[in-house]
Amino acid sequence: MRVLNVQNAPELLHEGTIAIKNTAVSSKSRNGRVLTIPHPVLINVDRPCERVLFDPVRDANPFFHVMEFVWMMAGSNDAEFITEFNSGMVRYANDLGIFDGAYGHRWSTYFGTDQITTVIEELDANSDSRRAVITMTDPKKDSNPASRDIPCNTQLMFRVVNGSLNMTVCNRSNDFYWGLAGANIVHMTMLQELIAMSLDLSVGVYTVMTNNLHVYRDMPKMAEIMQSATQLRHDPYLYAPFVEPMPLLGVGEDQAAFRKECLEFLTHTRQDIPKHSWLREVAYPMKWAYRVRRAGAAPDHVLSILDTIGAQDWSMAAFDWVNRRDT
Repeated sequence: MRVLNVQNAPELLHEGTIAIKNTAVSSKSRNGRVLTIPHPVLINVDRPCERVLFDPVRDANPFFHVMEFVWMMAGSNDAEFITEFNSGMVRYANDLGIFDGAYGHRWSTYFGTDQITTVIEELDANSDSRRAVITMTDPKKDSNPASRDIPCNTQLMFRVVNGSLNMTVCNRSNDFYWGLAGANIVHMTMLQELIAMSLDLSVGVYTVMTNNLHVYRDMPKMAEIMQSATQLRHDPYLYAPFVEPMPLLGVGEDQAAFRKECLEFLTHTRQDIPKHSWLREVAYPMKWAYRVRRAGAAPDHVLSILDTIGAQDWSMAAFDWVNRRDT
């Protein structure tokens, strides 16, 4: 097993790329040729709240990452909202515009129970519990070969260690750039943070065990991304002035009300200002900046909205992503 111990998402991009370049072999997949590490990979991230990528060649879409987390917290499996921010996702939806394996839906309602609340209640009652588990796999439904959306991440396990909440993700197959070191490290660690804050714990180690870590050989700009990620680590978390992540919950806010407002956020108009601090100061300006930009607003107007983002890391990533396109 290959083990990677990293501080945060930017270092994961750097070290994971090196591991792929040094050890990956060519293989087939149902979606074309891949480079895959021929054994399971274990990844430990010590500071999972530092989850934003800044590499200009990798060019991660911060708007999609933020909106996908909100969509997951809403418990939605409907394609309409999220495909606005990533149109490529529509190919995984079924003919009714539904994602069969949507993580947030499986976390909250799919199995007939709210697994997020169950985990919080379990650890609140017994911090030494070994039963704090969230599952995303439905053996019956996910065995259907016709399904376009079978969960790659299968199980989440939580453990309290020295006042911190650790989370372990079990993964059957993970594309490194778009999945593990892209969208997954954002929404998974934000779920970890939400549960930790609900229990008045600090955020501990984020661990991923993936059985098949790979990259697609025909991925656009793959050679340039691999070269960029190994040559220079773009990490504002590491250098002064240090970038500080913004907590998901403010004083007096709780996860149940937060998740309820995430559901409302999917259909909010611009006049509907969220009550929860993170939604109001991060998700709200990012949503409307993205929409007015797509509608043809002047660059200065878009930038004026982005200037109201309250989280330093998401603000920096959003400005950079827009500027790369406008210049």
